Amino acid sequence: MEQLEEPKLAMRGLNERLKGFLERVNQLEQINCELEEQIVEWGFRNVAQRRDWSNEEALAQELRAQVRMIIMENAEVLLQSDAVKLRAAHLKTRYETEEKLRLLKEQEVSQLKLKKKEMETANSLLEKQLYESQNELQQIMEEHEVTRELDQHQRRSVEECDRVLAQVAAGEDGRGMDLSRTSTQCDPSSPAQSSPDSATPPNPAPGSGPASKRRPRKDATSPTAAFPPQVRAGDETLKEARAELAEARKQWHRLQVEIESLHALEKSLQTSLRHTQLQYSVQLKDLSQSVRGLESELETVRDGLEIQKQNHSQLLNTKMRLEKEISTYRKLLEHEEGRFLNSDGRSVKMKPWKGSVPAPEQNGLPNGCDEDIAEPIFSKRTSKLTPALRRHQSLVILTEPVQNKDGEICTVKTQEILEGNVVRESAEGHGNVETEKIDKVIRQWEGSFFKGNPKLRKKSVSLRFDLHMAVADEGCSQTKQDSLPNVEVRLVMKRSRSIPTFAQ
Repeated sequence: MEQLEEPKLAMRGLNERLKGFLERVNQLEQINCELEEQIVEWGFRNVAQRRDWSNEEALAQELRAQVRMIIMENAEVLLQSDAVKLRAAHLKTRYETEEKLRLLKEQEVSQLKLKKKEMETANSLLEKQLYESQNELQQIMEEHEVTRELDQHQRRSVEECDRVLAQVAAGEDGRGMDLSRTSTQCDPSSPAQSSPDSATPPNPAPGSGPASKRRPRKDATSPTAAFPPQVRAGDETLKEARAELAEARKQWHRLQVEIESLHALEKSLQTSLRHTQLQYSVQLKDLSQSVRGLESELETVRDGLEIQKQNHSQLLNTKMRLEKEISTYRKLLEHEEGRFLNSDGRSVKMKPWKGSVPAPEQNGLPNGCDEDIAEPIFSKRTSKLTPALRRHQSLVILTEPVQNKDGEICTVKTQEILEGNVVRESAEGHGNVETEKIDKVIRQWEGSFFKGNPKLRKKSVSLRFDLHMAVADEGCSQTKQDSLPNVEVRLVMKRSRSIPTFAQ
C-alpha cells in the first residue's frame, strides 16, 4: 500500500505544483495584457503630431526636376563644346595645310614673275636691237639704191662708148683716128659723162655691144668687181644684219613659246588646286557626318546611364527602407523573446544561439542581416527549484523542403522534440521575390507558419528576415527600365513552446 501511495503522493504534488505554475502563467499573461494595453495607451498619448510635408515634398520635386534639367543642359553644353573644339582643331589643321600650300604657290608665282620680268627685259633688248637693225637696214637700202643708180649710169656710159667705137670702126679703118678724142669720149670719169655727185670713179662694167664682145676688158671679170669697196662693205653689213635679225626673231619666238608654256603650267596648277579643294571638301563632309553619328550615339549612351542611375537610386532607397523595417521587426521580436521569467520573477539569462540551417553567404562572407537568436539558459539554482524545466538531449527532425504554390520560396522546417513533445520549431525559406510583392509573400509565409495555432502569434516567437538585393552588374548596358529587379529573400522563423500540460 505504501508503495502504491508514494506515486500517488508524488503525482498529487506534481499536479499541485503544475496547477500553481499554470496559475502563475495565467497571472503573468494577465499582467502582460495589462502592460500591453498601457503601452498602447501611452503610445496613443505620446505620439507626436505628424507634420504635413506635402509642400516641402512638392518643392523638393521641383528642385530635383530643375537639377535634372540643369544637369542635362550642362551635358548638352559640354557635348557642344567638345564638338566645337573638334571642329576648331580640324579647321586649324586645315588652315595650316592650306597656308603651307598657299606659301608654296606664292613662291612659284614669285618665281614665275621673276622669269616674266627677265623675259620682258630680254624682249625689250631684242626689240631695241631689232629697231637698230631695221634702221641700219634702211640705211643700207638707201646706199644700195645710190650704188644701183651709179651702176646704171656707168652702164649707160659704157654703152655709149661702145656705140661711138662701133661707129668709128664702121666709117674709117682707124688709121687717122684721134685717139685722144675717142679716149675722152669713152672715159667715164670725164666731167661731161660722169655724175657730179659721185665721189669715187666708177669701175667700168662689161658692155652688151659687139665691140665689148670683141675686146673684153680685165676690169669686168666678176659682177661685184665693178662696185666700189663701200658698196661691197654695205652688202656684207646687210647680210650680217639679216642674219642677226633672223636670230633675234628665232629667239623671240622661243621666248613666246616659253611664256605660253608657263601660262599653261599656271592654269594646270590652278585646276589641280581646285580639284584638291573639292576632294578635301568631300572628305570634310564625310567626317562631319561620322562625327554627328558619334555624337548621337554618345547622347543615347548618356541617356541610358542617367536611366540606370535613377533605377539604382530607387533600388538603394527600397533596400534602405526594407532594412529599416526589418530592424524594427527584429527589435520588437527580440524584446518579446527576452521576456521569459522564472518562478522567482527574475529574467532568464540569454546567450546567442544559431539555427540548425546555416544562413547563406554572400560573396564569401556571412549575410549582413544574420544575427544571433537568443535562447534561454537556466542556471543551477533555477534548475534545482524547477527540476521539470531541466533540458535533456532533444531530438531534431528535419523535414523535406516544401515548394511554395507559386514556385517562389522553398521552405525547410525543423522540430526539436523533448520527451515526445515539440519544444522548438523553426522554418527557413529561400527564393526570389519581386520587390513589389515582398510584403504579401512575407504575410503569406508567416500565416502558413502559424496555421496550426493562430494564438501563438502573441507568444514567444522569433522572426527574422534576411534580404539580399540582387544588384545588377554595372558593366551590363541593357537593363529593364520599367520593372525593378527581383529580391533574393531568406526568411527564418522560430517558435519556442512552453512545457506541455500533463493530463490530470
